[in-house]
Amino acid sequence: MLISRRIACALLGTLAILLMLLATSGPAEATVTFNSPISSSSGSHLENAILLSKRAFPEGAPVVVLTTADSYALSLSAGVLAAAHEAPLLLTSSPSLSANTATELARLAPEKVFIVGLPSLFATAVLQTLPYLEASEVVVLYDSDPYRTAAQVAREVKAKLGPRTHVVIAPGDSFGNALAASALACAQGWPLLLTPAAGPLPQATVDSITEAGASHGIVVGTQVDVDLPDFEVVKRVVGTVGSADPDGHYDASVKLAEYAVEQGWLSYEHVGLTRGDDYPDAIVLAPYLARDEGVLLFANPSGLVSASQAALKAHGREVKTIDSVGLSQYTGGPGWALMRQVKSLNSARVTGLSAGSGPVEGGNSLVVSGTSLDTVTSVVVGKTELPPEAWTIDSDTQLTITAMPPASGSGPAEIKLYNYWWVSPASTKDIYWYVSDRPAIPADKVVQEALKQVGVRYVWGGASPSGGFDCSGLTMYVYGLFGISLPHRSLYQASYGWAVSKDELQPGDLLFFYTPISHVGMYVGGGLMINAPRQGDLVTIEDAFRPEFVKARRLMSLYTRYQQTDSRLLYSGSWTAASTSSASGGSFRYSAASGASVTVSFKGTALIWLAKKSPSYGLASVCLDGEAPVTVDLYSSSTKWVQKVWSSGTLPYGTHTVTIRRLGVKSAESGGTYINVDAFDVIGGLVQADAGQVQQLLLNLVSNAAEAIGERAGQVTVSTGQQMCDSVTLSRSR
Repeated sequence: MLISRRIACALLGTLAILLMLLATSGPAEATVTFNSPISSSSGSHLENAILLSKRAFPEGAPVVVLTTADSYALSLSAGVLAAAHEAPLLLTSSPSLSANTATELARLAPEKVFIVGLPSLFATAVLQTLPYLEASEVVVLYDSDPYRTAAQVAREVKAKLGPRTHVVIAPGDSFGNALAASALACAQGWPLLLTPAAGPLPQATVDSITEAGASHGIVVGTQVDVDLPDFEVVKRVVGTVGSADPDGHYDASVKLAEYAVEQGWLSYEHVGLTRGDDYPDAIVLAPYLARDEGVLLFANPSGLVSASQAALKAHGREVKTIDSVGLSQYTGGPGWALMRQVKSLNSARVTGLSAGSGPVEGGNSLVVSGTSLDTVTSVVVGKTELPPEAWTIDSDTQLTITAMPPASGSGPAEIKLYNYWWVSPASTKDIYWYVSDRPAIPADKVVQEALKQVGVRYVWGGASPSGGFDCSGLTMYVYGLFGISLPHRSLYQASYGWAVSKDELQPGDLLFFYTPISHVGMYVGGGLMINAPRQGDLVTIEDAFRPEFVKARRLMSLYTRYQQTDSRLLYSGSWTAASTSSASGGSFRYSAASGASVTVSFKGTALIWLAKKSPSYGLASVCLDGEAPVTVDLYSSSTKWVQKVWSSGTLPYGTHTVTIRRLGVKSAESGGTYINVDAFDVIGGLVQADAGQVQQLLLNLVSNAAEAIGERAGQVTVSTGQQMCDSVTLSRSR
């Protein structure tokens, strides 16, 4: 392994760690870096090779290796040559050089190109793509016999790295086992030589062993006899054959990796995942992994094969970086579906809580049931990371939070467990609901329905629990349960409802992100939101206040409407009820009687008085909780129904009393002194007014009110000063 390669990898690794630390707030989500899966939208192996080349060689490369995507036997050995030159490995198909591959060649701007397993006509195409090259700088390594092609490649590897102490021998007629051997061959710069699985060893391979100067061999996937002078087979790896692994190469890849790691030749710090039922993606991934001696593991159409799962579980603490290539629709999504499976292998998992809810003030204990809980290094409740003394590990299946943190109000908090590998997967079983004595508002039910979807997989275009959700599909589905129809696109949803500021957010509000808007989540309280984030993830609870936040919209009122007919309202004096479809509930109540009043008691945080405004209405006083009254003018030059004429604003949660009293005065423009009540909107709920308390209040109002009548140019004023509900001083024009 070249020193420059080790230094470069060390620098890249250090940079990656620094970037991860800078980007992470709160507990680190993982010590494992999951690089974005490489998987072309068309499923093209050629495109995957190009994407990997761009990732590994963003500034170009002095050498490029080009091989065929049409014949595994002719291309198997090309990876070692690419690794020896620290070069990208590109693919093309006959009969001509792929246009996209040619474009990537031009971007890389190499000084030399090796063509492996392709006839010389491709050299002409390369020279046309790179006209600055001399013919001697394009080297063709091709023979119709794949064993002789591999021998030619071995000769070039020796020319670059010097005599080789080892060679790797694998079947040329069973690409799976050769792929299993490729990561080791590439990492150590050992020629990958081929043989028929049943033998005998081809003469080209025998000659190549001698020419390379090798004295030791690793044989993979075959029992072929390798009896040569001054040559020893130091390890033979043959995988166990089974119905899911007909030639044993899945098993062989793990057995070989175990041996190579023991010898210090490979490391589980970097793992590459790719298809085990096809060869091109593995061929290009092996030299990429060789840069830091990474391990190559396989997946099949249903996900990680059992041997690969076992290896990742056994070596989970060693893994630092995971790449995947070519695992798109193959594993149910563009690579992320498989990554989700990988993440869950060594993560702690929550399977239950001893209580699903508890008080807002916190402090109570909570027993968490699950798996791999003995590996937990950090516990987070909502957005609060608990101190080590606030939780204990009881066993691998039980963890106790000895002191739950307090919450700012009612709402859900997700219990997240972090370990050396990842965070516990999102699940409906890890949701804890903080409960206060605040009555539920309609939006609470929306949030509760949304939380039932935690753990459902992300599916682009999905809009159901069974079919999965994307971001707008989740919000569309949940609000649809409450009769609110939304379009299946976040950009369009952002025009529904009404705007609310970040400071006014309430559970159930929709949050929109990016410009133009391309993501939506639902606020659940406590600075958190529920959303379907991206391919490969699950519906989960996350921080609501990302830098990409654009705006919020409210679709469902926090208020409950109570009509003027509600029996908990306490009227005093003479009032008249009138029916009309224009009123909120089909009727309203008005009065022109002296001393007419209505008292509303509620338990909650806000109240709005809804009333009719017209040319014949006058002034009323409104008194909140015995404080100084304010005057409300119900006059309007035209009749207006269901008007918000007064609001309490946001109050501390508790029981509050509002008294509305006819003043018997009016503005100069008004034709009367009527007042009226249509309805009340309340955050919370009405309670029965205390008649004795209200009667005393009204007696105080009557006995202490003093009307001072003077000429004020038609203007009515109310002196507040130190006056309270029981001391109203008025000045009225005649």
